[in-house]
Amino acid sequence: MNVQIDIRRLARVEADYLKATRRIARFEVLTDMIDWSAMTIEACRNKRMMESKLDDDALWLAVELDYLCSVASCHVRPDP
Repeated sequence: MNVQIDIRRLARVEADYLKATRRIARFEVLTDMIDWSAMTIEACRNKRMMESKLDDDALWLAVELDYLCSVASCHVRPDP
């Protein structure tokens, strides 16, 4: 029973991690199109804060994903 819960959690975290990395990629594409010389200081701060939040989200999801993978591998029995 616990293994099924861990596998579902693993799948959810993996999906969340993939979403986070896609958000980072989209954010990077959008920031490449910005005219930085026309940005205000506040807009630059907001951009940096958003980048930091996206990076933190992806990092924590990657850590959780690694942990869940290691837990799941402990529950897998080798084929006889």
